[in-house]
Formats: sequence, C-alpha cells, structure tokens
Amino acid sequence: MKHTPAPWRVFGEKSNIVITAAFLNGSDSYGMPIAYMQTEGNCKDSPGNAQLISAAPELLAACKLAVRYVAKMVADEVNTALPAEIALKRIEQAIKKAEE
Repeated sequence: MKHTPAPWRVFGEKSNIVITAAFLNGSDSYGMPIAYMQTEGNCKDSPGNAQLISAAPELLAACKLAVRYVAKMVADEVNTALPAEIALKRIEQAIKKAEE
C-alpha cells in the first residue's frame, strides 16, 4: 500500500489539529490534508498523538533500514541484550501493519 510521502506537518492545537503533507516548495502553509483530529474538551494527548502520526513516514523508513541491519545480525548470530530475532520480528510486524 502506498502513502503520501514525507514530510508531514502538524497545524493547530489541542482540539482542532490538521496533519498535512508539506508542499514541495518548502512553504510553511498547509499542504494536502492527511488527517484531521478533533477532540472535545481538553485532550492533553492530542498534540503528542498528532506529532506521532506526522512522523509515520520517517518511522516506516527507519524501520525498513533497521530490519536490514537486524536481519544481518540474526544471520551472523550476533548476541545482543535483546535477542535479534525478537527485535527483527517486532520491526517486521510494525512494517506489515503500516503497509497493509
């Protein structure tokens, strides 16, 4: 599944937040809307949730890079504090969830 490429930006605060794809020309104005977050009352987690959503494309790219690195660790049987097989499985699951 394809998604709108990074960077994504957050506009607004608390109860009325818009997550947009940035314009290619680097403008600070709104780009194409990705998501709208509207909450009632004072939801203190909304700004943090919006930042996490806006980081999704970069997080997916980082996971794809990490899976290659960790897969090599598994193949080379490198010992780590967290077994590399477990880390690899978690990264692969996150990528699968993002791309389904």
